[in-house]
Amino acid sequence: TTLMFKIKNIEPSSISANVGKPYLAVNEETYISYKVLPENSFEKEVSFAVKSGTNNVISVTDDGIVRGIAVGSDYVVVYCTNYPLIFCEVKVEVYSVAATSIELSVDSDELLVGDITVAHAIVKPTNATDKDVSFKTKSGNEDVVKVFSDGSIKANGSGEEYVVAYLTHKTSVSSEVKITVKSIEPSEINVEVSKTSLIIGETVQINTTVIPSYAIDKAISYVTKSGNENVITVLNNARVTLRTESSYPG
Repeated sequence: TTLMFKIKNIEPSSISANVGKPYLAVNEETYISYKVLPENSFEKEVSFAVKSGTNNVISVTDDGIVRGIAVGSDYVVVYCTNYPLIFCEVKVEVYSVAATSIELSVDSDELLVGDITVAHAIVKPTNATDKDVSFKTKSGNEDVVKVFSDGSIKANGSGEEYVVAYLTHKTSVSSEVKITVKSIEPSEINVEVSKTSLIIGETVQINTTVIPSYAIDKAISYVTKSGNENVITVLNNARVTLRTESSYPG
């Protein structure tokens, strides 16, 4: 006697699902747990999707990891991959996390005139919703330093100034750091002339170089060593004209 058995696949009839944390902060993650029923169903492969079809509020991976993107709410849809009409939904809400402080630092707080440094602002807590930071000088002017929107700081003149980082949309949350700018005094002047022997009425140009090249004060004036112009005349444009024949050491 031969007995024939027909094995029939048990199709899924429903899905139940739960979310680890139904309330998330921005950038926080949780997971979806699920159960395909009946438990002896042959088909248990599931997929995940965001009900709205966008990732504006939440996102979900193929493994069911949910991430908060922006403040709001949406649903995660859990469905049988090969039976998409068998599904369930779980709601996830994303809430706003208020920024409470800003941690501010600079690459260097002591500069020379002309130097550039960079400010770094970290909004706390790190999962705060609003992290839009702006920069300014505490005095409101740029005499000592100029602060750019990306946090770059340029030293304009000697002195002290505070750089302030603040939340663009909530200025009461801020932090400041002191910047000291020093000027560099010139140490010497190199002088060159194309010729040192002139005939009466002839003019020669004086070429000067202030050292160091990044000294703050490079204004140069010209005088004769004797204090008079009987022999030569020195003009403000650094041109020397011989007035009478003589030997002049200065």
